[in-house]
Amino acid sequence: MDLQHIFSAIMNLSTLVFVVTSMLVMGLSLTMAQILAPLRNTRLVLAALAANFILAPALAYGIGRLMPLSDGHQHAGDGTEPDDGSDPGAFAQYPPGARSPGG
Repeated sequence: MDLQHIFSAIMNLSTLVFVVTSMLVMGLSLTMAQILAPLRNTRLVLAALAANFILAPALAYGIGRLMPLSDGHQHAGDGTEPDDGSDPGAFAQYPPGARSPGG
């Protein structure tokens, strides 16, 4: 494991710790009444659910159709991306056995 992988792992872990502790601090600073008050507004709750589960995915799909991704990224997460075996988490940009200009 080289230095870049170590720093990458440290950065990922520190980001996770920051996000979780920030959410805990904000959540613990609220009273139960402050948490439940917005949930009594049915229209607000339904609008938030529609925005998160209908509007946001539709917008993302529309943007993806208008501005397609490059070949190296369009198969992200579907298990069909090419892989040269050098890094299981990376997208291969060159045929198997070929060396990239930087390495």
